[in-house]
Amino acid sequence: MKSSCFGKLPWQWLALVVWVVPTIPAIAGDRAMIDFIGYSQDQRYLAVEEYGVSDGVGLAYSSIFVVDLTTGEFAAGSPFRAEADEDAQQPLAEIRARSAAASKEALAGRMVEMPVDIIALSGDGVLGPASEFHFGMPSYGLVPAVTQGDYTLTLETFDQSRTEGCSGLAWRQGFALRLAGDGPTREVYRDGTGDLPAWRGCPIGYRLYAVVTPHESGLSSATAAIIATYPMDFEGPSRRFMVVPIISQ
Repeated sequence: MKSSCFGKLPWQWLALVVWVVPTIPAIAGDRAMIDFIGYSQDQRYLAVEEYGVSDGVGLAYSSIFVVDLTTGEFAAGSPFRAEADEDAQQPLAEIRARSAAASKEALAGRMVEMPVDIIALSGDGVLGPASEFHFGMPSYGLVPAVTQGDYTLTLETFDQSRTEGCSGLAWRQGFALRLAGDGPTREVYRDGTGDLPAWRGCPIGYRLYAVVTPHESGLSSATAAIIATYPMDFEGPSRRFMVVPIISQ
């Protein structure tokens, strides 16, 4: 199963960066946020927005992605990107409105109007490696929460081949996902043994961020893992996101 990654392509001169482990606390890129726009009525497409303020010059940006969950590829002409001008420095709210306007026709054409249920979430203040989610499907709004099923999603990271532009990094990582609880444990995604795709950038780590599914649909072919990925940028690792379908069609 393929996956879709959001964010920037690697800078051509990134090979000049020398990544030294003890310097991690002193280097920081930007931390993108994510908004779950919705699923299409046929549950084939999931639309999300990645937005924030870039490191370095500090320009607001927003990108809206429509992911085809049957292939993991971008669809509908996405991503729809907007970025502030260096001179004007438009605020983030204005930039987000621009990308929303640019994507409006594509979202309507694919009937992206079904709300997203966030089944599992590792928020930005949660401590720990976030390499495993233990979750069930929510059932009604009872207190204490009532769930159905018992699932475990596990993230594994490993060293991976480097692309041109990443040779200055001490390492570069790929990842795999395993799902248990609805039968035998199975691998639902793994990066290949060759080089990672160029659009992934130069990631040095990953975290499980969320598991999402169409509202009140339970575990389905549209259920997807949202992976936080940390590609190196000129000021350090910046957070971006990937969508990975985890249930076979």
